[in-house]
Amino acid sequence: MRYSIDNEIHEELNGDSVRLNQILLNLVMNALNFTDSGGVEITAKALQTAENYQVIEFKVIDTGQGIEDDKIDKIFNTISNSDYHLARIYGGSRLNLNISKLLIEMQGGNIYISSVLGEGSIFTFTLKYNFEEKDVKVAQLENTGKFLLENIETPKVLLVEDNLINQQILIYEFENIKIDLDIANDAFEAFEKIKENNYQLILMDLSMPKMNGYEASRFIRSNFESPKNAVPIVAMTSSIYEGVKEECLEAGMNDYISKPYKLKELHEKLEFWIKKSIS
Repeated sequence: MRYSIDNEIHEELNGDSVRLNQILLNLVMNALNFTDSGGVEITAKALQTAENYQVIEFKVIDTGQGIEDDKIDKIFNTISNSDYHLARIYGGSRLNLNISKLLIEMQGGNIYISSVLGEGSIFTFTLKYNFEEKDVKVAQLENTGKFLLENIETPKVLLVEDNLINQQILIYEFENIKIDLDIANDAFEAFEKIKENNYQLILMDLSMPKMNGYEASRFIRSNFESPKNAVPIVAMTSSIYEGVKEECLEAGMNDYISKPYKLKELHEKLEFWIKKSIS
């Protein structure tokens, strides 16, 4: 393995180091999985420099087996039964590639692949980093892990989400903040966890098999005793049609956040509803 860093890159950049590490780890592990000889190289260079920011171009280069032209566009797709051949070859590596793509795009970046069959592949992605200091409140949320919830016990949050990629993204986010995260893969698993634990907040995906988020929220409000039936529920949805907020409130939820969410908005929702729940 080799790496090189452009001397033109600023020594101090403001960005999400946890996500960058996860992206690079996923891409490097993928490269190592499919490189039997030769090596893997990581490069970073300043693609664009302005007064207040730099756009950094990262590359993970391998001398592995390469990817067929007609398969490149499908590499970042979620694994499906109709794509069995790719799923069998790439397996967990392909899931990690999908996670990396989502993490890059959530930060406003892009990723693309160039590959020659039998010679290797190059995964290239770009991210923009600012020079100026962060807002004090955001810095405290993202860097100290204290989450502005001083002098209270560590709160517990339940994520009800059937999508493994979405689960992993939130696991990464919660690793650096002072909150315990439990995960339920569907509504019925969530009901069991609510019986066994006391949560200060429930993050509820709206589109799930067996029972959707609306039905699950109504069940919690109607079938659990106080205080479990009054735990704040924040919907997480990719729906953008008008009226989704009203439907969430009608189902007994307290708030909602759109996916892909902005990190600052997620922190603000967590802080507000956890404090309200504890008080």
